[in-house]
Amino acid sequence: MRHDKFLQFGSGPGGNRLIIFSSTDQLKILEDTEEVFIDETFKELGLKNAYENDSNFAYDVNKIAALAFLQPSEVSQGFDELYLSLPPILQPLMDYFEDTYIGRRRPNGRGTPRFPIELWNMHQRTINHSMRTNNFAEAWHRRLNSVILYQHPSLWIFIESIQKEQNLCSLSDSED
Repeated sequence: MRHDKFLQFGSGPGGNRLIIFSSTDQLKILEDTEEVFIDETFKELGLKNAYENDSNFAYDVNKIAALAFLQPSEVSQGFDELYLSLPPILQPLMDYFEDTYIGRRRPNGRGTPRFPIELWNMHQRTINHSMRTNNFAEAWHRRLNSVILYQHPSLWIFIESIQKEQNLCSLSDSED
């Protein structure tokens, strides 16, 4: 694995340059994956600028994310209370969140969400001091950021950091 090709693709110089780093094992995982979820709803709703520049707006948005830490049986009620308390500009985001993660309110209860609460809820994981993400790529990205130590590293610092992380992972795997 140490001598595995890691730079899989480079489109060349330019403002829209695309570089893909991945190990052969990571490519195999991606190849075997049946579904990949990429969610740009926040950007599509035109809320990205407000989130980045208005701390009160960002605070309100973070309240939505905090629903993940309620007990699963309390998420629906928490969502309803939050829905009524947030500014109208967040209604499209709340509607999306309800359809996708809570289930739309119906006369006889709630509809089936795309992702059931049990799938994304972090309450028990937090209580158990377990990983609080079910997205291993996100966890790896956080770890990599702690290894790089630069907000905008040069390409060479980035590559060296990736190699260090790969070596640490290889050592960890050999110890198991």
